Parts: sequence; C-alpha cells; structure tokens
Amino acid sequence: MKKLSLSYFLMLASLFISHKLIASPCDKYIGQCEYYLCQESEYHCGEKGYLIHFGQHYCENFYQNLNHELSPKGQVWIDNVRTCLQNKMESFEASNSCRNLKKQAYRSHSDCYLKANFCQLSFSDKKKIIAFLKPELWKFRTQKEGIQVLYQCLKN
Repeated sequence: MKKLSLSYFLMLASLFISHKLIASPCDKYIGQCEYYLCQESEYHCGEKGYLIHFGQHYCENFYQNLNHELSPKGQVWIDNVRTCLQNKMESFEASNSCRNLKKQAYRSHSDCYLKANFCQLSFSDKKKIIAFLKPELWKFRTQKEGIQVLYQCLKN
C-alpha cells in the first residue's frame, strides 16, 4: 500500500511540474511589459525573437503611443489583452524552443483579443488598433489571427 501511495504521489508531482503549475520566475511581471524581458532572460531568443521583437515592442508601443488615443474601454482592452497574452505564455511548455514559443504566442492573440471584448469596442477604437498593427498586417500569421477575430465579431 505504501508503494502505491508513493507512486501516486510521484505521478501527481510530475504532472504539476510538467504542466508549469509551479510559478515561473516571470509571473510576478504579468500585466507589465517587463514580463517579456524576464521571459527573454529565460528563453534567450534574441532581438529578433518573439519576446523582444514582437511582445516587448508592441507591449510598450501600445501603452506609450496608443493608449492615450483610445476610449477608457479601449484602454482597459489593452490592459486585459496584455495580461491574457502573458497568462497564456505561462501555460506554455517549459522546454519550448524559441520557434515553438513564437507559434504558440501568435496563436493566442485572437483568443485574447476576443476574451478582452474586441468586438464590443467602438469603431473608432478598432480602427486605431488595426492601424497601429499595420506593419504586421502583411504577415500571414497576423492575417490568420485577424480573420479569426473578424469571424467571431461578425458571428456574434
């Protein structure tokens, strides 16, 4: 019976560890742009990697250059999307490569935009957000995520 209990305990412990239920060193930065710098110190993807080139870049630019142009509801949307994207990243496998991290991160964007109520934003806020993302709109992965958001907005 003791062997079974110990085996059961070890199995549960390995599940907790493998699914990142243990807090990461970066979770204290969730909701802040510094989160991406902390993750970069863990992953080492470099200046052209998702964490710095996209995550940190847009996190800071949304806050510094777009936030003041949006309605109060749009400003809350930015905060909620940032927090959602970072929480999603916390659930990624710890052994993730930079390439897989980038794929998973991009895939989480449409879900976070929708959970933060993009569809309920004013036309003016939506237009400003889309215009702000213009440099990314030519990329297939951005188009794919955008189509998913558009589809859900039209569906509801």
